[in-house]
Amino acid sequence: MKEFIKKIYQKNKWELDMLNFYPDEQDDNERKSYIYAWFTTGENKKYFYIGKGKNSRYNHILKEIEALDRGKYKGYRYKILQDFYGIDYEFLYQNLTDCEASILEAYSIMEYMQNGEPLLNVILPAAIMEDEKICKYRDSYFYEKDEKKFLDFYK
Repeated sequence: MKEFIKKIYQKNKWELDMLNFYPDEQDDNERKSYIYAWFTTGENKKYFYIGKGKNSRYNHILKEIEALDRGKYKGYRYKILQDFYGIDYEFLYQNLTDCEASILEAYSIMEYMQNGEPLLNVILPAAIMEDEKICKYRDSYFYEKDEKKFLDFYK
C-alpha cells in the first residue's frame, strides 16, 4: 500500500472500520483502480459525485442520464446539472489497488462534504452520517424537489 494512503487509513481507521473495511484482508497487487469526481462546469465548479472504479466505471453518470426516465431520481438530478451548468469529470487518483481505492474513496467523500461540496452519493462514510450539520445540509439538496432550489446549491 502506498505510504500516504496508509497514513490516511491510520488517521481515519475507526470510520473505515465502521464500514467493515479491513485493508489487510482486501489488498491486492493489481493497480487498475482509480478515484474519479464529477463536477459542474459552470461559473463555480461544484462537485456532485465521487466514486471509485476500474475501466470505464466513471461513465455511469452519463449512462444514467441517457437511460433516464423521470422515476430514476439520481439520473434526473445529473441531467438537471448537465443541462443547466454542464458537467465533466476528473481523475483524483489513479493506479491504485482496490484496497487503496476503497480508502481514498471514503476519505475523499468525507473531505469534500466537510468542505461543503453538495455530493449526491447515496452511500456515505459513517463519519459523515454522524455529523448532524453535514447531514442536514446534504438532505436539503439531496431531497429538494424544487429544481430552482436544487440548482442553487451548485451556483
